[in-house]
Amino acid sequence: MFIREIKNAVKAAVNAIFPQVCMGCGEIIDSGEYFCDFCHDEIVHTDHDERCTKCGLVKGHCDCEHTFFHFEGCISPLVNEGPVRNAMYRAKFSHKQSNLSYFSKQLAIAVRSRYGDISFDGICYVPMPKAKRMKRGYNQCRIMADELSKILGVPVLHNALVCRKNGGSQHLLSPKERFNNVRGLYGFKYSNAGRTILLIDDIKTTGATLDECSRQLLFSGADRVFCATALITDPTDKDNDEKRKDT
Repeated sequence: MFIREIKNAVKAAVNAIFPQVCMGCGEIIDSGEYFCDFCHDEIVHTDHDERCTKCGLVKGHCDCEHTFFHFEGCISPLVNEGPVRNAMYRAKFSHKQSNLSYFSKQLAIAVRSRYGDISFDGICYVPMPKAKRMKRGYNQCRIMADELSKILGVPVLHNALVCRKNGGSQHLLSPKERFNNVRGLYGFKYSNAGRTILLIDDIKTTGATLDECSRQLLFSGADRVFCATALITDPTDKDNDEKRKDT
């Protein structure tokens, strides 16, 4: 009883000095929560029945009409906007690695729900250029893959993929430019003959990175590759106009 009281006192002291804050807006919240009530209500979860099982986009805005993907399917539990977008950006650029625990749990729920009938031989993740990884100090995709592995009981295939060079930012590129930009950027390090692999990334926009990584995994002998990303960016009317230009 005495030890428990000490632990509770220590926990209370830590919470007082380092209070739990909302991952979306930074407001102080109750311990054990991820978002304040306002931000929680602003989170947009994806509806699997409304989305293409291949590219993950809302039916009617499907990428599969004009793009061939090497992966079998892509799922994402959350739409890349509002509080979850802020939380992911803080995890990537403000050293808030603790935010990734939330996304790992959301990924696990999505994988169990939508890929429940698939027996995965391993989990792989999108690698980062060495210079960027050294500067940031971590790869957010690796952290999520490691946590997902513990939840699902599927081993992580570390270094299955390697990043050969720095391909530059994808942010301002058109869909066609994104696919060209990642070609030859990734490679494989060892054989994955006969394996069914779950490939993890943080955000899906055009699917260019996922496609190139999947292509390399297939070259390494993988039988099938399925993708899961924490967030998915739904296209705007401007994006759709750009795709028509690139087609």
